[in-house]
Amino acid sequence: MNIDPIVVKVLETVKSHELSTGAYARWTIPEPGRNMGVNEYGCADAANLLYTVGAPVRDPAERAKWVETMQNMQSPDTGLFSEPTHHPFHTTAHCVAALELFDALPRYELTEMKKYLDTEKLHELFWAGFCDDEGAKTAIGKVWKDDHYLCDTHTAVAWDVAQQYKQANPEHNAVVVLSTASPYKFPAAVLEGIGEKAEGDEFDVMEQLHKVTGVPVPKNLADLRSRAVRHRDVIDRGEMLDYVLGKAAAEK
Repeated sequence: MNIDPIVVKVLETVKSHELSTGAYARWTIPEPGRNMGVNEYGCADAANLLYTVGAPVRDPAERAKWVETMQNMQSPDTGLFSEPTHHPFHTTAHCVAALELFDALPRYELTEMKKYLDTEKLHELFWAGFCDDEGAKTAIGKVWKDDHYLCDTHTAVAWDVAQQYKQANPEHNAVVVLSTASPYKFPAAVLEGIGEKAEGDEFDVMEQLHKVTGVPVPKNLADLRSRAVRHRDVIDRGEMLDYVLGKAAAEK
């Protein structure tokens, strides 16, 4: 597969955000509330994208300008990098990682984050729960029974932990569970969660889940059984690099 057009598009996009050497804007289209000047995310994203497509900044003078621009955006009081669209901890992590691409460090200590080396302080910031396989199956069944929503195993874990959080924090804000997978990715486990026994191979089980629930099978899975098998090679882990390089060379 020739990815050169993708690389060209990435480089063009990065260039369109450039204000000066090492200084990049987050936005290129003005809208109310947008800062069109140099931005933490603009610089960090540009550094990561250039590195990813194999075009890192190599000139020492240019590298120094990149480092100076990013370091200048760090707060000397808190050590954090902040901008309006993300949590300061997220922005700080992104900028610190970008500086590492230039073999550089933040100018100041991350003093605001040092307190979270204390586990109790960390727990004030984050809350976590746990859900095992049985809990996930129970959640799948309950959500289907109560809300007629068929959730996958990953979503079931998140939903269960969300209920734990709400129970432990009665004054909680709104809680959102993001479902990122299809129940048809794990049809046997989902069937078991709604009280059915899976029978046959994965394709049979998908059809069984559809018949039981009426939830449509995603199009890209519905016709998978009739498609030709394209990949039949099985290789040992130690042979992966040679295999990939060989395939890449054959594509040229």
